[in-house]
Amino acid sequence: MRFFLTIFFVVAVVILTIFLITRGVHKVVNPPPNVNNYNNSTSSVSQTTIGAVVGEEKRAGVQIIISQSTRTINALSGYEETVTNTSTTANTPAAYQVFLQSIQQAGFTSNRVINPTNKFAVCPLGSTFQYELTDGSKTVSNLWSTPVVLSRVIL
Repeated sequence: MRFFLTIFFVVAVVILTIFLITRGVHKVVNPPPNVNNYNNSTSSVSQTTIGAVVGEEKRAGVQIIISQSTRTINALSGYEETVTNTSTTANTPAAYQVFLQSIQQAGFTSNRVINPTNKFAVCPLGSTFQYELTDGSKTVSNLWSTPVVLSRVIL
């Protein structure tokens, strides 16, 4: 009997030790990118605001895209976000640099992780805001928020 109790105790200690060691192991999360590092002619920052969940014909939104050389505002229509109107204004590298520094300070790429099934359905009565940083064809950061979800979340 004493032999079985000793074996049981050793097995229990091994299992407890493994549990305590693996409990401290977490997935490594990369820090958010520093927006200031993307002050170049191929990068852009955008914010897309889409309204409440409504019928396709009533769905509308606005997209603002800022780069070193341009500032563009697009009127969007429908769930496919078709551009229906565009207005573009010139920008300067100096203005873009100040803009990037400002949004870095505001936490533009800060996020928290949740698992939404559909970003548009999270806030059916309010607006959804999407924030994107691209460098050439690469998406560096793609986050969204709603009035209900106060901090941005990973898509």
